[in-house]
Amino acid sequence: MSKTFVTAVGADSTPKKDKYGLLILNERGILNINIKEADTVVCPPCVTVGTPVLCKTVITCGMSPESTLSFSCIEEDRALLSLSRNVNRLQPGEVYVRYRKELSLYENLAFQAVRLLNIR
Repeated sequence: MSKTFVTAVGADSTPKKDKYGLLILNERGILNINIKEADTVVCPPCVTVGTPVLCKTVITCGMSPESTLSFSCIEEDRALLSLSRNVNRLQPGEVYVRYRKELSLYENLAFQAVRLLNIR
């Protein structure tokens, strides 16, 4: 089994290789560097890519109805995470998760996406 490499890609980042196990785009959703392949891409609903990225799974994180992950409700220190389609053998549904105020809404959702991918 191959190792999973994680990267948060920004406009000033340089990829270290062409293929990643997990690629996490920043909340602006801009990918203007050449990454050819990733097993899973976690990104906001609106993405701008210079060249296409071949991937098996895309998990969109945002508050739009089309997003794979969103929050139905955000309280003081927890939020109701909504999964809209099957991901990693998990069925659509909702579950309360910890909400970290020090992170942006997108960062909270991307963190939950990584947690979902690690559930076996």
